[in-house]
Amino acid sequence: MSFKRYNEWVERIKQAGSPLTTYNCPECDFVITTVVPEDVEQFDTMATCPACHELHFKIVKQDGSVTLIHSDGSKSAA
Repeated sequence: MSFKRYNEWVERIKQAGSPLTTYNCPECDFVITTVVPEDVEQFDTMATCPACHELHFKIVKQDGSVTLIHSDGSKSAA
């Protein structure tokens, strides 16, 4: 996703009133906005940083906490 499209997506989600949280990209520290799950306890997905295009795996919980799974298998709180 291009940086412009990412910013447009964030604005649409904010306007829709969806709950959001942020975390730092594990590669470049860019602050990434993501949706907080409302109907399930958590969701997980592959994500790409809009700034550096680093691919990473994230787990987002209903409380807004984010856990990142790194390419070496290690975990960290975001």
